[in-house]
Amino acid sequence: MSVELKYKHQQKTYELMEDRLKTKGKAAFSFPTGAGKSFPPLKYIEEHPEENILIVVSSRAIANQLKSYIKKYVKDGDKLLKSKRIGIITYHKLGLLKGKVKNMRPDTIIYDEAHRIGAETWEIAVEELEERFPKAKEIAMTATPERTDKRNMLYEKFGEDVVYEMSLTEALSGEKEGEVILKSPKYIRVLSTLSLELKEYKKRIEELKDETMKERLLKKYERLESIISASPDIQDVMEVGMKKKNGKYIVFCENREDLQEKMAHAEEIFGKVNQKIKTDYVISKNGRKDEFGKTQAQNRRILEEFQESKEGEELELLFCVDMLNEGVHLEGIDGEVMFRATESSLIYKQHIGRVLSADEEAEETVIIDAVNNWLRQEEAFEEIAGAIQIRKQEKGKLILYRNKRNFP
Repeated sequence: MSVELKYKHQQKTYELMEDRLKTKGKAAFSFPTGAGKSFPPLKYIEEHPEENILIVVSSRAIANQLKSYIKKYVKDGDKLLKSKRIGIITYHKLGLLKGKVKNMRPDTIIYDEAHRIGAETWEIAVEELEERFPKAKEIAMTATPERTDKRNMLYEKFGEDVVYEMSLTEALSGEKEGEVILKSPKYIRVLSTLSLELKEYKKRIEELKDETMKERLLKKYERLESIISASPDIQDVMEVGMKKKNGKYIVFCENREDLQEKMAHAEEIFGKVNQKIKTDYVISKNGRKDEFGKTQAQNRRILEEFQESKEGEELELLFCVDMLNEGVHLEGIDGEVMFRATESSLIYKQHIGRVLSADEEAEETVIIDAVNNWLRQEEAFEEIAGAIQIRKQEKGKLILYRNKRNFP
C-alpha cells in the first residue's frame, strides 16, 4: 500500500509543503474536516523513511486513528512504527513532560489539530520542544485554525509559512480547485423543539411598554407559533430524516446525564425509524470508581466496532458527548443527531464535519439538528448554507431548501 493523493488540494498542498520545508523548515495548512488533511503529511512520512517523525495530537483517540492510517496507507508504515521512527504523543502528555521526548531526536515534528497549540500549558510545552530540537522541521495542520478566543494559531505561529487553506464552503462547492471535495449532507431543523424558546419569546414581548412594538411582535409570534405547532414531532422528524433505517448514526448529547437519558429513551425517540435498535456509547471515565465511563481501550474498541460493523437489520446509534468533536473521522457514517446545544462555532463546525466525506462512493448523509444550533450559530450556518441541502418543517412537512436565499 502507498499513500495516494486523490485530490488537487492534497497534491498542491504536498508540493507547496515540500518546497517550503526545504527553504524555510516550516509549513502549515488547513483543510475542513473530511477533506483528508492527514494525507499530505502521510505522504511526507512515506517519502522520508530515513527521518525520525514526531506527531503531536490532541487525544488518544486521534493517536490511535493515525496509527491505523500509517499502517493502512504508508508503505512499510507498520515497520516504521515498530522501529520507533515514528512517535506519537498528545499535547497533554507533552505538557507533562515539559517538551521532553524519550528516546527520540525528531527530524520533523507534525502538529495535528494545530489550533490546540494556543492552550496555555500546551503552548509552553511546544516552545520547549522547539528549543530542544531547533533543527527539526515543522508541519502543522488543522480543520479549524481559529480558536474560540479568535486566535488563529496557524498565522500566529507560522505566518507566511501557511502554504494552503481551504474552507468548508470551498470544499462543498468546489470553487477552490474546480472539484467538489465533500459531499453535501442534508440538514434538518427540528422546529417543533422551539416551543419552549417561543414561550420565553412571548413572555418578553408581553413585558414591553411600547404598545406599537408589542403589537407588531405579537403578530410575528402568532405566525411563528402556527408554524411550530404544525411542525412534526421529533419522532416523526427522525422517521423522515433517517432514510437509511438500518444505518449508522452518531448522537451528540449535552453531558453524561443527558447521554444516559437519551439512551434510555432511544426506542421512544427512534422507534419510528426502526424498532430494532443497537446502541452503544463512548465516554471517558470520571475517576476510577466511575462504572459508567469507559477506559481508553474500551472506547477505542467501541469506535472500531462501530465503524467496521456490517450492515444488518438494526439501526445503529453511537452516543457521545465530546469524544468525537475533533479529529476522529469515522468512515461509513449515515448521519448524526445534535442533542447538544453549543455556543461555540468551532464545535458546531466540527460536529458538521463528522458526516462529511471525500469518499466518492459514500451515500448521502443527514444532520438532524434537534436543538436548533443553526440559530445559535447563525453566522457559521449562513457561511455554509448555500453549499449544503437544508430542510425545515412547515405545516407538518419537510421542505427542501437548496440555498440560503430561500430561508425564512
